[in-house]
Amino acid sequence: MCAKLRKRIKIKRKVESVMKISVSEMIDALGELSLKEMGVLRDELDSAMEARRPIEKEKFKSQVENMAKELGLRLDEIFEDPRSPSALPKFINPANPEQTWAGIGKRPHWLRQKLENGHKVSDFLSENLTDDDRLKIEAALAKQ
Repeated sequence: MCAKLRKRIKIKRKVESVMKISVSEMIDALGELSLKEMGVLRDELDSAMEARRPIEKEKFKSQVENMAKELGLRLDEIFEDPRSPSALPKFINPANPEQTWAGIGKRPHWLRQKLENGHKVSDFLSENLTDDDRLKIEAALAKQ
């Protein structure tokens, strides 16, 4: 017996246990409904499915978290977002190299302080930049 058929039988048995009638009896009963009544029933079923979706999603997420925990992993290690790679740092604080800025968004506090003390943004360009990237950044800074 193929897996798809086994799954259908399992679902059929579950429905029968919940509904207290067989699926064939249910189909016979549905055959007595008008198209309009079937449409209303379908809409109610769609609503019930939509209400159930977040419950199932949370249940599944919990199961995956538990499996990851058993392996000593975090979900963010497993499901990295391929659409948002981290931007490489373009500016580095020489006083604390762990403080970096990619040049995106608001300038960090350490950089604002350095600028207030007379430094230029270009003073903090990363040494890891290619010459081409460095020229592009310096040209963009000159326009500001």
